[in-house]
Amino acid sequence: MDSALEILLFLVGVSLGLFVLISLLVLVPGRRSARRAAAGPVWFGGPAGSEHGASTSGPVLTDPPPRWAAVTGADWVTAAETAEPGRRIGGASVGWRAETRALTPQQADDVRHALTVAERRSGLRFGLFLGEPVGGRRHFAEKLHAALGAEAAGAVVLLVDVKGCALEIVTGENAGRRIPDAVCGLTAMSMATSFGVGDLAGGLLNGIGALAEQATARR
Repeated sequence: MDSALEILLFLVGVSLGLFVLISLLVLVPGRRSARRAAAGPVWFGGPAGSEHGASTSGPVLTDPPPRWAAVTGADWVTAAETAEPGRRIGGASVGWRAETRALTPQQADDVRHALTVAERRSGLRFGLFLGEPVGGRRHFAEKLHAALGAEAAGAVVLLVDVKGCALEIVTGENAGRRIPDAVCGLTAMSMATSFGVGDLAGGLLNGIGALAEQATARR
């Protein structure tokens, strides 16, 4: 009887040990990948429609691909180095306290979808940059906006400094007529509230949707 019990306990212990080992082998590489992915900037809708640093969970069949989705070569940071911000730009700035996590592949797909819908409904150009600024945060956001070239006047650019816990919204001259600074400010505060509780994706989706809705109402 004692022998049977010892054998049973031995088998249970081996099973638990194998389970823990397999779990570690699966989870640790994933965590390392997440850290690597979050190390550099991520953007959607950059110059020439570029995208950088974001993963995808697979093909999205419910929507046509964004006009910028296939372009990956243009470097938004490099383009911003020589771009000069326009004089008639608006937007808002806001910060929060707690650092948020990077987007998952599924969340990146959701953000792509939100940007596509925003552009389709409003007729404006939307760009999103997730990363640390080069130099002053607001000035860098304005340079990212200016790097969109001829599209800048009708563009809305969101810079989310995840590590610095700050958000910048920049609107061009034409976009600003349809999305006043006061609306940008309220939207930014709402987004920061979500970011502050760790909900990066939710804050982005709600913010992009709110800005697009305002622009569409004044179209």
